[in-house]
Amino acid sequence: MNKRKDDKLPEQENMAKPIRRESIWSVKEEDRPKFSIYFTLLFLTGIGFCLWYEIFHVTDDGVLDTIMLLARDVGISGIASVTLSFARFEGGDTMGIALDIFRKRKYEEAVAEGVVQGIAQGIAQGIDQGIAQGIAQGIDQGQAESDAEWEDWFAQFMESQEKGIPFDEPPPSRRRNGVNRDDKPSDE
Repeated sequence: MNKRKDDKLPEQENMAKPIRRESIWSVKEEDRPKFSIYFTLLFLTGIGFCLWYEIFHVTDDGVLDTIMLLARDVGISGIASVTLSFARFEGGDTMGIALDIFRKRKYEEAVAEGVVQGIAQGIAQGIDQGIAQGIAQGIDQGQAESDAEWEDWFAQFMESQEKGIPFDEPPPSRRRNGVNRDDKPSDE
């Protein structure tokens, strides 16, 4: 069975098609007419409110001052209209992106905190293991020294037995720091 490049697999046909957007506004193509109507209504409402306010409530200004204030209000109304229109049609996507970024940061912070805690726990475990190994090595070394003392004492004992010499040196268990523990200190 030969397949042409044009043939699509069934799972490819069900895939969502990319949504075309206007690059400067990032408004979906299907929402562009609604966006334009919404923007126009907001803009005209804002201009109407500004005209009403400047003409009927601020009457102390001259004509030139009123025109300058109206020009300022037109700019503010335009910015507010674009912002509100964009928030209405793309706010959900933008909020989703912002929340995703926020979640990602919190996750990374939690991971970093977990790494720091893991390192601290590893250091504590390493110290505990090091202490335990040090104690075990100390016990082994002490046992080896004790065994060496006993072997040395036993060799001296056997040598004196072979030669028939009396052997009165106490065993290592009766000595501490080279002194016989059975000796009584003199009261001189």
